[in-house]
Amino acid sequence: MVTRASGTIYTTAIGTVANYSIVFPDGATNFWPSYNLLVPQGIDPQAATPVVFALHGSGGRADDIVAGSFQSSGLTDSWLDRGWIVVGPESQNKAHRHWGVQAGREGTTRAWEHLLATYPNARLLVYSASMGSLMGLNWLVESARDGDSIPVEAMALNSPVTNLRDLVATNDALRPSFDDAWFADADVRWPAAQWTAAIDTPDGGHDPQQFDLSGLEQIPLRFYLGTKDKTIPPATNGTLFNQRLTALGWAAEHALVSYVGAHGGATSFQPADVNAFFDRALAL
Repeated sequence: MVTRASGTIYTTAIGTVANYSIVFPDGATNFWPSYNLLVPQGIDPQAATPVVFALHGSGGRADDIVAGSFQSSGLTDSWLDRGWIVVGPESQNKAHRHWGVQAGREGTTRAWEHLLATYPNARLLVYSASMGSLMGLNWLVESARDGDSIPVEAMALNSPVTNLRDLVATNDALRPSFDDAWFADADVRWPAAQWTAAIDTPDGGHDPQQFDLSGLEQIPLRFYLGTKDKTIPPATNGTLFNQRLTALGWAAEHALVSYVGAHGGATSFQPADVNAFFDRALAL
């Protein structure tokens, strides 16, 4: 049990380290996925408690919910103060730079199923940052495509990567680390032509700007885009992706929120707006 500065008390599960728990669903301490888990004191395991899966970005770690950007921005505290459970899944890539496609999807699903074993009526929300958004969108769309839909009630995307093809084509410096996570799991440099071949597949090749979006039809989405973001330019990522959603005419909320700042900066997190968005989704 841990008391935060605000006085709110939360509990941690097995393997407590530095005020948070590292949970290994399969019981092996070296097995991915591990995830950090924060549970407010007194939660009824049978209650329909909101659970936020916070998907970190490139270079982030699962402990961002307690010692990184999610915590310092006030997001983690805001969720705990509401009595919500917070989960920080760990990327499986050895350098924790990006989320791998298949392993990331399967591992995040396994973490969710593991949580449901204790909280069977939990209501799932997703908050994702940068490359974590790319992973989150792949998780939802590809799971639905394969008949295993994830019951996400809303997803907030901070400075999201939604155009993999453009990012690979225009940011040559990033390509080696993308190679590492998304294809070979080793520091192997894929030629641009090989990347293009991998992306140009019938199912979109894990690229949100290309793949079938039907798995997102019922999910409210909110994009937080920086006016000074040169790392993941909104014009070719979040803004363009939202145009695809608008063209489909779906009833679920999807909107752009502009913040003044660079990629993933302090102004990008918008806790009050994020939680108002989540509240609307939970009330539906």
